[in-house]
Amino acid sequence: VRHAQAGHNVDTALLDHPDNPLTDAGCAQAIAARDGKAGAAVRDADLVITSPLKRAMQTTGLLVGDSDKRVLVDALGTERRAATCDQGTPKA
Repeated sequence: VRHAQAGHNVDTALLDHPDNPLTDAGCAQAIAARDGKAGAAVRDADLVITSPLKRAMQTTGLLVGDSDKRVLVDALGTERRAATCDQGTPKA
């Protein structure tokens, strides 16, 4: 799963901030997508794969909702743009 609108998509200053979350509009986009083709694809999938970036996992969670869909978080799905916003959050 890719991601809905995140902070760096609307504010280029956030390109220098790691792991930007979804904006309110991005959350609304993902919720709306759940009722469309993207949601149907998720419902039909045996496994949903997403990157560990916060915005991708938020989008996936909103698409999956409260279903028992299996989700695999895999760093191979992470964007490769090399901007700071494409760096994940370090483990605590």
